[in-house]
Amino acid sequence: MTAVVKICLMIAFLPIGLIGGISAQEAGESAGGDAERLYSEGKKAWEEAVAKDEEYRAKLAELEAEEGEDRNQETADSGSGDGALQKPDFAGAFELFRRSAEAGSSTAALKMSELLLIGYGVPKDTIGAFEWALKAAEMGNARAQLLAASKYEEGRGTKKSLSRALALFEDALAQGAPAARMKVAGLLDRGEPGVEQNRARALPLFQEAAKGGDPEAIYMIGLYLQRGYVVPKDADAASQWYLRAAEMGHAKAQNSLGEMLRE
Repeated sequence: MTAVVKICLMIAFLPIGLIGGISAQEAGESAGGDAERLYSEGKKAWEEAVAKDEEYRAKLAELEAEEGEDRNQETADSGSGDGALQKPDFAGAFELFRRSAEAGSSTAALKMSELLLIGYGVPKDTIGAFEWALKAAEMGNARAQLLAASKYEEGRGTKKSLSRALALFEDALAQGAPAARMKVAGLLDRGEPGVEQNRARALPLFQEAAKGGDPEAIYMIGLYLQRGYVVPKDADAASQWYLRAAEMGHAKAQNSLGEMLRE
């Protein structure tokens, strides 16, 4: 299996359980039988299409070596000739995902977003990818909330809006998505157009992330202590936090620690 197909399968069917502590119900998955059935059918059809696509690509490569690129494409697509193959039907699988999403499956809506984003089996469409991610997010899907928030943050597929990004990151955080913690903390720490700076709210989030060993969070606690953000200045404590982050390879912590030692 090629690296492209492996990546596409990994992206297309990441389990919801990868987000710590988030159940299917918390992710907004519809309990409706139709939505679940259509999603299962779409998932199976998509996997079959991916497998067939791998075989199809291998056949094209084989024919190319024998007959040349133009002829091999014609032979493979014609459905005739020795070992001829037809192109896999991604459109049928994608339609099942669409019907499942419209029946209330946030998981199906998220899969559509991810597939449109990478453009595998369907034309790449960043606007459509954002729109389906937002629909899944509005259904309460935490992974979709993270995806839609990142698109608002980057301005990809939609107009940039840091206030909307923050709201969606906070929704995901409320469902226990660890990846949202540093996103919320960073926006509150910096203060951005549409986002009021609030370091008093950011610090506990950094502290929580630091418990999990996040080097950026550890560095930020050192920064707060060094500069007296929210807490009293404490150079000794700051240097200890910088040291922890520096030992994890955090470049800014290494620089800050070096500057403190030279003073």
